[in-house]
Amino acid sequence: MDSFPDIEIAEYKVFDESNNNDDNVLNISYGVDENYLDGVGVSIASVLLNNNIPLAFHIICDSYSPCFLNNVERLAVQYHIKISLYLIKVESLEILPQTKVWSRAMYFRLFAFDYLSGKINTLLYLDADVVCKGSLQDLLRLDLSEKIAAGR
Repeated sequence: MDSFPDIEIAEYKVFDESNNNDDNVLNISYGVDENYLDGVGVSIASVLLNNNIPLAFHIICDSYSPCFLNNVERLAVQYHIKISLYLIKVESLEILPQTKVWSRAMYFRLFAFDYLSGKINTLLYLDADVVCKGSLQDLLRLDLSEKIAAGR
């Protein structure tokens, strides 16, 4: 990675039950430590329940349980979506500053944009405490060509 110290992926798992063309999918990323994995599940479920568009999820974390893996797989099968799970090797983050307020998980969102930018066209980052209450379809229509980021 060019923007900050190399962050290594210790493990990569993909649960792909989708039939989507990658060009027309809304990619959504989460970057969390193990304390927020339940929140990620709730957030993903809220997105799925309120949208009927092609979706793919990218979960970047430092640890997960077999139960979480099972739940991710069940979501992928039930909703015919793709969920990619990136387990980060936390030793590669030891040189970066951390505080009680800023955990090492904050670097996962930077990793998401840096790592995925060469693989997908657009990426929506959501915090694990975000509950989706409506359609995200308009985001698929946004022209973000030659834009680095969009926010509101």
